[in-house]
Amino acid sequence: MEKNGMRQRGRDEASSWTVEGHLPVSRLAGAIRADLSALEGLCRRLETMENEDCPAGRWLLDNRWLFRRTGTDAIRHSRSRRQLPALSGGMLRIQQVGAALAREEQLTPEGVRDYLEGIQETEPLTEEELEHFPAALAGGLLSALRREGEAAELLLRRGEDPQPLEENLRTLFARLRQLRAGSLAGILEEVSMAERFLRQDPAGVYSRMDAGSRSEYRKALCRRAKREKRSQMACAQQLLDQARQAPAGE
Repeated sequence: MEKNGMRQRGRDEASSWTVEGHLPVSRLAGAIRADLSALEGLCRRLETMENEDCPAGRWLLDNRWLFRRTGTDAIRHSRSRRQLPALSGGMLRIQQVGAALAREEQLTPEGVRDYLEGIQETEPLTEEELEHFPAALAGGLLSALRREGEAAELLLRRGEDPQPLEENLRTLFARLRQLRAGSLAGILEEVSMAERFLRQDPAGVYSRMDAGSRSEYRKALCRRAKREKRSQMACAQQLLDQARQAPAGE
C-alpha cells in the first residue's frame, strides 16, 4: 500500500471513533491473556491430531515460544490501573489501534508511522496511549494469530487442506519477530504531539537531550497535565510560551 494510503487509513480509523470515558490499561492485559490461553489450547489440540504434515499447524507449534514470550511481555507492560480513553464498544482506544493495524497487509515500520501520523492528524493519542502502543499491537497480532490458527484447526477437522492459511501464519509470526526487534521507539517519539511541541524550545535544550531524557521529560509533562486537569498539549504550549518570554540567557 502507498505511503499516503496508510496515512489516510489512519485518518479514517480515527474518524470512526466515539470515545466514551476511560478504562484501566489492565483491560488490555486481560484480552492478551485470553488470546494466549486460547493459543496454548489450540497447540495442545494440534499436537494430538493425526495430520503431522500440516505446515500451518507446524508454524504454530514450532513458534509457540514466540507468541508466549511476546504475550507475556505485553501483559507485563499492561498491568496498570492507569485509565486510558475507551471507545463506545468497551475497547481501549489504543487497543483498537493495535487491532486495526494488525489487519493491515503492509505492516512495515514506515507503514506504522504513516498510519499513526494519520491518527494524530485527526484524533491525537496521548503520551500514555503511545507508551502502551507496543503492547496493543502485540495484542492485535496475537488475536489475529488465534483467528488464523482456529481456522486452520477447523479445516483439518473437516478433512480439508489448511495450506491457504500457511502464508497468513508465516506473515503474522514475521510481524511478531519485527515487533520484538524493538523498532517502534523512534516511531512513537516521532508521532508524539508533545514531542513536536517541546522540540520548539527556543533555547534548543530539549532537542539536545538524549532519547531517555526526552522520554522522562514527556512523562513529567503528562503528570503535570493530570495534576492540573488540563490537556497535555495545553501544558506543553504553556511551557513553550514561558520559554519564549524568558529573558535571554535564563
